[in-house]
Amino acid sequence: SWNVLIQAGGKTLILLPNLEDNDAKISDQKREIEQIVWQKFNAEIKLNQILSEPVKGADFQNFGKLLSSLNAKLGEQKKQPFLAALADQSDWMIHLDYAGHKLCPYCRKYPATKQTQEAKKDICEYCLRDIEIGQRLKNQSSIYVLMGKSGDHELLKNKLSINTSEAPKPAKDENLLIINPKTEDINSKIFDRAFRIGFQANHVPESKSFEQIAEQPDSYGLLAVLKADVDSLGAMFALGLKRDQSDKSIKNYDSVSRLSTMSRSLDLFFSGYLNQLISKHYPDIYITYAGGDDLVMIGHWSQIIDCAEDLSADFAAYASNPEIHLSAGISLCKPKFPIAKAIELADQQLEKAKNNPGKNSICLMDSVLKWQEFALLKDTRLQLADWLKKERVSTQFMRHLLEFGQMIRQAKHQSSNHALSWQPLLAYQIGRLLTGPNQADIKSWADKLLGLSKQVYNSEAEMALFDLVREHLSMLATYALYQNRA
Repeated sequence: SWNVLIQAGGKTLILLPNLEDNDAKISDQKREIEQIVWQKFNAEIKLNQILSEPVKGADFQNFGKLLSSLNAKLGEQKKQPFLAALADQSDWMIHLDYAGHKLCPYCRKYPATKQTQEAKKDICEYCLRDIEIGQRLKNQSSIYVLMGKSGDHELLKNKLSINTSEAPKPAKDENLLIINPKTEDINSKIFDRAFRIGFQANHVPESKSFEQIAEQPDSYGLLAVLKADVDSLGAMFALGLKRDQSDKSIKNYDSVSRLSTMSRSLDLFFSGYLNQLISKHYPDIYITYAGGDDLVMIGHWSQIIDCAEDLSADFAAYASNPEIHLSAGISLCKPKFPIAKAIELADQQLEKAKNNPGKNSICLMDSVLKWQEFALLKDTRLQLADWLKKERVSTQFMRHLLEFGQMIRQAKHQSSNHALSWQPLLAYQIGRLLTGPNQADIKSWADKLLGLSKQVYNSEAEMALFDLVREHLSMLATYALYQNRA
């Protein structure tokens, strides 16, 4: 009898019957979850739950107002984490019994009381469970998750079992979730029981390590982490899909059905469509997480960059609304660099992208660009890489471009007399290094980059493009150097 209206942006909104014991049940559930999280997960995650006042049909006509009220109450509760759990116990310390066991080498949080089957490495029970479940779920279609009182894995106080061969028939007190279903794999014997269909982005490159993915031809041996999410989604869910009501002819789309549809559509894109995009066009990319409204992916650095551009374009086409867009951050790292730290660095790049006015941006190598600007510079970064690959320009010249790009940024954002000298220095390098008979087109490009005269440009659009090239020159030159192992 519960109806999940919204599940995205880190929030879940559930419509449930107005029963007298709702408040008590919600409080008991919150206390139970807090105690489990406190005991088993060192209070590193928390669940905030609030219950609205009874809602009437008329309240749904201004759903944004209801959401704003709920969001305010939720904000107040976030200031008092684990209040219910702490009130029920006198010992507030978190106890971990190592009993002579080492620290888990994977999470470095819990005692290593278990062993992996293949390598026989000591590991904590939580990391071992994640590995076992992950190995079963990767690249699988028609995954059947049966939740009830029995199963191989524990979920809070319930159990669950995972089957990838055939659909089990759930008992009356069990729930069946079918992930990434294929019609021919669904057994008809489940149709007399309630079941739910969902999608999970679970693509993993087959039999390829991070080192193998990074060490590909014409590469610098780098991986990249892409982190992306939908811009201002929390505000959309908190305030509703309002319109300017000063014009009465404009219909207000602030309704529960539209918000619910948007939530499910976003999850379908990030959990369902993304899986198809990666498996078909970028098979060497790991989908670490994707669902709701955000994602984390790891792969070959140049493929991640190309994938980010495709992802933005596909999402814009999917949303069909210029007000709904996403931002992304990309961090680069060596294969043996700690992945958790690389994800943290990607998150920092994402924050820079989201701080760009209007958001709808990507941050790569500390260069923040609108997606449209990023697309405009694609030909330039590929051209520079191609010139270097074919030895039409030297590595020395490309390194000079990298240095000049840094100077241009300093001249724009800092007070530096040395940074202002980038133009005469570039002019000197053009005269010294671009003198070959087959370099006339490259010298023409460099003269436009120098920008000493408007006469060198063929149009206003080309002049604007080179303004953008100058601002992000260090990123473009770095891309070319990385593509050529320079």
